[in-house]
Amino acid sequence: MFEYNESNYDMMSVEEMMDVLHLGKNTCYDLLKEKEIKCFKIRGRYKIPRISVFEYIEQKRNAFVLE
Repeated sequence: MFEYNESNYDMMSVEEMMDVLHLGKNTCYDLLKEKEIKCFKIRGRYKIPRISVFEYIEQKRNAFVLE
């Protein structure tokens, strides 16, 4: 389980999300557009709370364990 602290509320760019998840740009944009990872836009640019990416990882990890 991830520890919730102030640093988890930092914003992440799509490029940083790509590095963390080891995914390509199109896949990351699809995850954001499909709202699988919580985010918002400011002036057309995605703002991704770091905690949202960690929650997505945890959700996928738990789903994998349950299968």
